[in-house]
Amino acid sequence: MKLSKNSANPIQVKLVARNIVQHLGIWTSHQKILVCDDVSYIGGLDMTYGRFDTNEHPLFATTSEFGSQWYNRVNPALNIITEAQYNNSKGTLPRQPWHDIHCRLKGNISFDITKHFLRRWNDNKPTKEEDDINALIRTSEGPADDADSEDKWTSQLFLSYEKGRLKSIHEEYLTAIGRAKEFIYIENQFLITDPDHWSDNKNSRNKVPKAIVDRLVACEQLKVVIVIPFVPESNGPLDESFINKALLDIQCKIIQNMHSYKPLVEKYGVEGVKNKLVFVSLGKTEQSPHDGKWYSNMIYVHSKLMIVDDEYVIVGSANLNERSLDGDRDNEICVSMYNQSEQIKKFRNDLFVEHFGSELAMLYDRDRSDFMVRLSERAMLNLYLFVQKSPLVGNVILHDKPHEMSVVEQIKAFALRRHLYLVTSPEPIEDTRELIQMNIEK
Repeated sequence: MKLSKNSANPIQVKLVARNIVQHLGIWTSHQKILVCDDVSYIGGLDMTYGRFDTNEHPLFATTSEFGSQWYNRVNPALNIITEAQYNNSKGTLPRQPWHDIHCRLKGNISFDITKHFLRRWNDNKPTKEEDDINALIRTSEGPADDADSEDKWTSQLFLSYEKGRLKSIHEEYLTAIGRAKEFIYIENQFLITDPDHWSDNKNSRNKVPKAIVDRLVACEQLKVVIVIPFVPESNGPLDESFINKALLDIQCKIIQNMHSYKPLVEKYGVEGVKNKLVFVSLGKTEQSPHDGKWYSNMIYVHSKLMIVDDEYVIVGSANLNERSLDGDRDNEICVSMYNQSEQIKKFRNDLFVEHFGSELAMLYDRDRSDFMVRLSERAMLNLYLFVQKSPLVGNVILHDKPHEMSVVEQIKAFALRRHLYLVTSPEPIEDTRELIQMNIEK
């Protein structure tokens, strides 16, 4: 790409030859960037089918509402269906809801994003022209932002890029976690690293899990809530893909390792740790307008977001795994934003209302310790209702129970053994009903 000085033809684009990217292997260009003049959009939202959703996350909707955005994990071949095909399904295939976070940026930060895109594009050119970047920089000259504006934000761009030389996203996450005083809220598709070396600062290539538990040990006031998918997805059917099973196993081990981290347990005790660090997922149950039966499906968490103390937020394309954070695998982009005008707090509260319900969202401001206890209780109850295909309060369901083979793991293992996805049957899974009830009563 070249920015031309000729205003009649300001942008020239040439396609990159396929052989240039063949060396990437399994790694991907994972950034999601859209720039229009001084307005840009970055985040976790893929520009593809099946990603559109609303805050209500309906399981059933007419195709005229969702068009080609219909997505069903059980049968991806039915992602794009006609109105007649939808009506003929009689509600037996609920869609899989999708939760994601994207942000709109305006001002000089957008020029930083464009410059980064140009550098990436020009890295693949056999020749480089200095004017490519200089022409862009000149377009950003103009009145400075109003420093006294209440909407003034401090923002900065972070990258995973250039064969491991740039891993500033990883470094920024560690810095922000290390400064947290009261509350960390994370939404991410993955929390993955080597479970055998996760607490080894020398050998671990994703130090985020260790940074979280270390900060909990150091800061007694701190609470952490992490929202991840009920089942992390990769390519292939859930019950047949080795990668899917491995991801689920590793993620559960990381969660259990964090809950049983020796310095954390020694300081707060087993029960205390459960009220300091909570992992939850999102789910939805709904009555079919076709056959009147209740169905359930997880809401797939695809967002990549962290909010710290209602003053700082980082959002972008990077998952909390080694692929996204190491710098020499997937290339990623994130932006951090700092603002003290209550806007981040309002955004976090909107997410709490959507996921946890308005009652728990209000409790967060009144009594944070009680909020953590009540959140775990509601998530456990909702997990039972989710499997029973009964109405939920909010969308939150418990992801994991520390220190033992959890109820969730057993449900997932059962679903895999039966070669079905947890939610494909309109009837409750009898084998797990008594098991879940026993754990609720505990």
